[in-house]
Amino acid sequence: MVVSEKKYSVWELAEVLATQQRGRAFHFLTNVLQQGETPPALIGTMAWMYRKLIEAQQLSPHTSSYQAASRLGMRVATAELAMRNARKIPRRQLVHGLRALYDADSALKAGSTNDRAVMEFVLAQLTASHATDEADRGPRQLS
Repeated sequence: MVVSEKKYSVWELAEVLATQQRGRAFHFLTNVLQQGETPPALIGTMAWMYRKLIEAQQLSPHTSSYQAASRLGMRVATAELAMRNARKIPRRQLVHGLRALYDADSALKAGSTNDRAVMEFVLAQLTASHATDEADRGPRQLS
């Protein structure tokens, strides 16, 4: 895969993750692995995407595509995708996703015996609903 094509494809994945479409995320994974993408490279690209989404969230909603492209260091069309997807994914979910990607990267670098399983697990985490995630709420106060 050419780098620019990879980055475009990862923005397609951002749309899938934003709408928590687990089946489509697994289909995406199958396709990119069949095209020869390696799991560590895919994790790196996804982490880059998550960082860019967080950066895009910090931009004013009135930022033009050209200004966003300049500030995010990407092409105008890619910046438009980043801005659109950044509005769909809550910041907390992006931070959680970065943590999951870091853990997956560590597992892959530690010599995982099943890289595909690591990738499927991280996609399951990234497509999970976090609205009722008890672990993210912190300890409950008893009255």
